[in-house]
Amino acid sequence: IMQPSALSTEHLQWYEFLGVLMAMSLLQKETTISLSLCSVVWKQLVQQAADTSDLAGFDEMVNNSLFKIEHIEDEGVDEELFSDLIFESFTTVLSNNVEVEVCEGGASMDVTWHNRAQYCEAVRKMRLQEGRAQTHAVLRGLNSMLPVRLLALFTHAEFELMTCGTPEINIDNLRRHTRYGVSVDTNDHHIGLLWQVLADFSTEQRSQFLTFIWGRNRLPQTEEDWGDQCMKIHTLENAKPDTHFPVSHTCFF
Repeated sequence: IMQPSALSTEHLQWYEFLGVLMAMSLLQKETTISLSLCSVVWKQLVQQAADTSDLAGFDEMVNNSLFKIEHIEDEGVDEELFSDLIFESFTTVLSNNVEVEVCEGGASMDVTWHNRAQYCEAVRKMRLQEGRAQTHAVLRGLNSMLPVRLLALFTHAEFELMTCGTPEINIDNLRRHTRYGVSVDTNDHHIGLLWQVLADFSTEQRSQFLTFIWGRNRLPQTEEDWGDQCMKIHTLENAKPDTHFPVSHTCFF
């Protein structure tokens, strides 16, 4: 989530520069940026309404608590028991651990059996609006290079994919775009080991591997984006190969 307390001129300029970088990734097919932003941020950028699933994406505990309060009768709690179990007021704690009122005078308003749905809705609305100022700064950066009004043509997932690519590195896809040097036999034992290790890697490890060999951490999205690019595997001839680390040439992939 965007840091809600980052409101200084300098911080907002940083977010604006992030918008410029995002615009560059949209304008250049070969460029992606590795961003792990919550879905609510992407939805804010494309003017798409957020919902409870987005709140769960960055604060699952609060989302679950609100659901339980709304449906507390399912736990066998009635109006009489409610006041003995729930001691909340119309406030919430933001991602930067600052407590804020979710409505005017909220700190002095107790959550009751009758207003609990109103409380839950107010908290969700407040939390889903976190980082609005920072998101607007990102949009200013984007708008300096692209007309941001067009972003509404895309879903948040489509916009994220265009900007960042997919974090999942498909080994079969990488294998289809791999070529071998003249001295390499695809049946060589060490070639089999390479693909087995990559198959066993976590998503993060695959990303690190791709960075090591190519200088980027996500694969191209389409065949058109791949173009003539492919991973080339050569054998490093050495009398004692187990004493050497792998060597990469990122300019040649």
